[in-house]
Amino acid sequence: MVIWVFIFIMKPFFENNNKDYLYIESCINKVYGDMNNFMYASSTSKGLMSGTISIFPEQYIIKFKNSNQFWLEYKKSDGTTGSYLVDSLTWLKEYYCRSNTYTSKFSWELFSLTIDKSSSATNGNSQWYVLSGTSAPFTGGVSMYLCYGTTGCREVAKFEVDTRIQMIKKRKCLTINNAVGQCNNRDQ
Repeated sequence: MVIWVFIFIMKPFFENNNKDYLYIESCINKVYGDMNNFMYASSTSKGLMSGTISIFPEQYIIKFKNSNQFWLEYKKSDGTTGSYLVDSLTWLKEYYCRSNTYTSKFSWELFSLTIDKSSSATNGNSQWYVLSGTSAPFTGGVSMYLCYGTTGCREVAKFEVDTRIQMIKKRKCLTINNAVGQCNNRDQ
């Protein structure tokens, strides 16, 4: 009986208090995986599967539109455009971030990356990788936050794009300054 009382009282301490970080990590991996696969398809000129149809776009576009959504879009040679994937953090919460104790959001540093595979880009008339929505010409990034109601938000990761090396990096936060919710140290 004493053991059961002890377990009941200490249950919150035995539970994994970092479980929200484990759940948000699956969100981070999902967002990064979708972007990374999309960039891989653009660099290798592999087709995008839309249902049963393969699409071979001239432009691949990655957009962070607001604090809740990112879009993977394409533009074909005939000028038609389409959405390959539209993900919202609300939808991802249903499948990848299974917790009712927090919400997640992207930071205000929203950007758009256009990867141009058209003939004008390949013959040197334009750049292959064009970054917009940021003051830096070659690099941009968007942070992901874990938010708890009124207690504020904590940065958990940052997605950084560098057009010079044509990559998007996922840099998870290792230590957080709890006073301001900003990341002190990131993984490489």
